Amino acid sequence: MNKHLSQLVELVKIDSKIDSFLPEIEKAKKNSEQIKHDLEHSKKIIEKIKTSIKEINESKVKTDNQIAKFSAKLEENAKKIASVKTEKESSALRLEDEIAREQLDSLNSDIERFEKQQASKKDEIKEVEAKIKSLETDFSKAQLEEEEKLNEIEKQRSVIYTEKENLTSNIDKKVLGFYEKIRKWARNSAVVPVKKQACYGCFMQLNSKVFSQVVKGDEIINCPHCGRILYYEA
Repeated sequence: MNKHLSQLVELVKIDSKIDSFLPEIEKAKKNSEQIKHDLEHSKKIIEKIKTSIKEINESKVKTDNQIAKFSAKLEENAKKIASVKTEKESSALRLEDEIAREQLDSLNSDIERFEKQQASKKDEIKEVEAKIKSLETDFSKAQLEEEEKLNEIEKQRSVIYTEKENLTSNIDKKVLGFYEKIRKWARNSAVVPVKKQACYGCFMQLNSKVFSQVVKGDEIINCPHCGRILYYEA
């Protein structure tokens, strides 16, 4: 195997190691990201509950205003009943009074319902606030763990990057550019072995001429089917 090909085989292995850190980085960030998502979701829930409490309070105020009107109507009717002269007028006022009292009873029931709803919503807020407090504690711990893991990963990556820099500094620029061009689409299968006379990138069979050239390893050979760089592996 010639020097350039040997270097590319080593380079693709190093690039594969570098890329293997990405899942580890994502895994290290996953826990804190999930907690952060839960925190944001919980805060949105509190805002929705507060909006609901505000709407309930508005309905309560409107109901209180109606109660005040009916109470005033009952007081007014009481004065009128005391001064009426005929039974017909008295009966009419008493009917109005009865209807007003029924309305008042219904409105007072609405007020009780609104107050229960508000109390329930406030309890919900307390529960969510307690959850948020717990999540904030978990988030702080998760961030510390994430930082430790990422620092460890970065230490490992820096060693591999140093290996890559040392290797690429000795690779011919044209050869390196050729490799990078293929790597853009082939990623870590830019350089692949040939086994049983087949390219292990696209798994297509090679003709005898190409296979013979790959076995000799005197020059860089591309797969005629997929374009990947080939090397022989017995």
